[in-house]
Amino acid sequence: MADNTPEIPRIHPSILAESLAKKPHFRASLLRLLEDDGFDIPLVRRCVQTFRQVFAVDGEAVVLKPKLALCPMNNLDSKCRYGKKCRSLHICAEYLKYECDKVSCPCGHRWDTQPNNILVRRLFLDRLSIRELQKLVVSLQDDYARKGTKSGLHRLPAVSSEIEDNSAQDGEEDEGIEDPSGDETVSPTVWSHYIEGEVEIPEICYDSVVGKCVREEVGCPRLHAALPFHWQTREPGGVWYNLQSAQAEYLELNYCDPSKETCIVPKLDPTVYNESECDLLALMGLAQWEANFESMTLTFPPDEELQIRRLCVEHLKEVEQTANVNTWYYEAQDWLPYGLDEDSSSNTVTSAEIEHAFLNDKYSRFHFTTEKHTYALDFDTMTQTNDTTGYSRRVRRRPKPHLQREDLLG
Repeated sequence: MADNTPEIPRIHPSILAESLAKKPHFRASLLRLLEDDGFDIPLVRRCVQTFRQVFAVDGEAVVLKPKLALCPMNNLDSKCRYGKKCRSLHICAEYLKYECDKVSCPCGHRWDTQPNNILVRRLFLDRLSIRELQKLVVSLQDDYARKGTKSGLHRLPAVSSEIEDNSAQDGEEDEGIEDPSGDETVSPTVWSHYIEGEVEIPEICYDSVVGKCVREEVGCPRLHAALPFHWQTREPGGVWYNLQSAQAEYLELNYCDPSKETCIVPKLDPTVYNESECDLLALMGLAQWEANFESMTLTFPPDEELQIRRLCVEHLKEVEQTANVNTWYYEAQDWLPYGLDEDSSSNTVTSAEIEHAFLNDKYSRFHFTTEKHTYALDFDTMTQTNDTTGYSRRVRRRPKPHLQREDLLG
């Protein structure tokens, strides 16, 4: 029997973006969107949830906050080596402030040339006027600057309300819309210095670390990297992005220390410009985010949060890599590895035994006995409990230390 229930119309992201562009500070409450535009609240929520690269939620308000930034190289003396394929805007920073009067500005004044027209279309901003686009980008840049230093690379003053549409500026020709993703053959294998880090198997390919991977040309399912570890970040439910090498190494150094529950991640370095820089800049700004190794998140006050994960070199029976050897610790004033004496009672269980049980069932309990006591180690809550007294200690599983502070980049 056919279902005659009428289909509920979806709200197209470009329509929602157009509406928010006309609201103060590019934001509106769900109730305001219902009253002003007739947008059904559940449908707005669904649209925002689906297109997180365009919208954000702040309490009951929806904010137009696309993942968009100015290309650092385009506004410096250096020429952006990615050209039309750049993932950030090639727009003059002074033009956004309505202060550039160059007839032929090398930084660009037009939105209808690459890569700008591609980015605008992909982020569903194509219904916005030139004036609205300019104000939006400056608002985003101010937000990045607030997350970073006062003299940050992307800091721009507020846009004057007198800015007018200038869709055609001299000095640049419209070279047409061309998809930059389709004119070159790109290896299907993902490397740690690429923009996105999504891989089928979330591990580092051992062959990529020690030599040549025979599957690189056809597509290796693991991440390729020069080191046996790497760190990535994403918005909840979003795409994994590769952190810069210096950030990944600093996280690794601290994560290998069982006493470290949190650490401050180094800011993105705009001078070390690579393919991941632009997207990470849009995601993280120039802020100093705090990593929490218990929740595996990055946080920035007051309420911004990203997820992080560590990718490690794959396990091979015939090869031992220090980076993929885990040590188990229990809290007793200091964090002590299993296998040492405690209170004159021999702790006979070893990290290797615990690791073996953990890999067999990560949500089970592992029971072990010392000379005096019997314990239950709960992998789900990461606690060790004395079966007799009921006293519990925290437990941590961390990689065996393999980096020194002097090994860090920079």
